[in-house]
Amino acid sequence: MCINQKLSNSIVWAILGFLVLGFCSGVLAYRWLLDITNQETVVKGSYILKRDLAGTVVEQEAVKEIKHLIELAQNMGDDTAKATTWLLRVRAFIHGVQFERDATYEGQTMSTYEMDIRWAQTDISVHVQVQKTLGILQGLAAALQTRIDLSGATR
Repeated sequence: MCINQKLSNSIVWAILGFLVLGFCSGVLAYRWLLDITNQETVVKGSYILKRDLAGTVVEQEAVKEIKHLIELAQNMGDDTAKATTWLLRVRAFIHGVQFERDATYEGQTMSTYEMDIRWAQTDISVHVQVQKTLGILQGLAAALQTRIDLSGATR
């Protein structure tokens, strides 16, 4: 018997051939599946987890909006109607950001930032309310920006 006949009659070689064929078809099927689902292989450690990214994106958008509100307040002048509208816009924005609700104000659970802004808006003078609220927003923007910078440095 020649070597060719020994190899063709051996069950070990047949199983080995099927294993190699199965492995190759599995790799090709995986690549094909990635192609049709428009995905790609990502090396571990070269990505940011979605839960971390979502928090950072929300904070970045909040900082952007806070800076816009600060700019509006600084360019407002002495118009009381604009000031009142701006104060309501700030309250709505802070309430909508959904910071951790860790304080109670007038029987309502809310974030410390929202409580501070509501307290600042209890002054009789609208001009003083704007100045107090503006100070709170500037502090909040600085705190959020620092948190974003620190979380970016630890990644």
